[in-house]
Amino acid sequence: MSEQALRTLFEDYLGAHLPQGGVVREAMAYALGGGGKRLRPLLVLMAVEAAGGSAESALPAALAVEAVHTYSLVHDDLPDMDNDDFRRGRPSCHRTFGTAVAILAGDGLLTWGLGLMADPDLRRAHGDRECLECLAVLTAAIGDAGMVGGQALDLGFGDASREEIDQLKTAALFGAAAEVGAILGGTERLRQPLRNFGQALGRAFQAVDDRLDLKTADPLLTGPLQAAAERHSAEALRQLLLLGPAGQELAGLVARLSQRQA
Repeated sequence: MSEQALRTLFEDYLGAHLPQGGVVREAMAYALGGGGKRLRPLLVLMAVEAAGGSAESALPAALAVEAVHTYSLVHDDLPDMDNDDFRRGRPSCHRTFGTAVAILAGDGLLTWGLGLMADPDLRRAHGDRECLECLAVLTAAIGDAGMVGGQALDLGFGDASREEIDQLKTAALFGAAAEVGAILGGTERLRQPLRNFGQALGRAFQAVDDRLDLKTADPLLTGPLQAAAERHSAEALRQLLLLGPAGQELAGLVARLSQRQA
């Protein structure tokens, strides 16, 4: 499927599975339904197809990745973290529901997301072993050796380079999303290349994000970030060589993300 078709497929599935009932679930749905680029679930679905599988059968896993990612955004926005008042063009979760509910909503999104890796439809389509492997890959990417550790370093709890922080905080989950797709696609030999691809794409995405955040055209400031984006994009494309024509949609995603201006 095309990127747009996969995006529509995911949005329809998400809309039919938003949490309902009570203020915590309302806050969870608010955070999930705020739009966004949906890059991580899209990466799951695109990687599944590139590995020879069915995107439709992998939708619970794509939603799992998006739920876990959204939990991180809700918690990152909190006053004692990044203290952001807006997310995806509207008030952040804690500004809308209060800090206590936002914390619980983040907890809910995390546990719900991990549980989706044991979704009955996913298990029937792909098998218990494959779902367990996906769960292991996802949890490794978001714990203290991944996203949580990267956020701690970003807050100043330890010394690390910007590159190291980006690898943990952003690239690890991108890599996990692509590897989950390879697992569900049933092609073992593509797990490492797709994981490497996802990580390189994540680093390129973060470099472009950082460049756009500068809100300046000064090449002394934007130049190093643009160079980093181009370097990581080239590495992502190199990892796709093993896929041949099956990697065409993923290569298009690299081009689109590396050239974006917003």
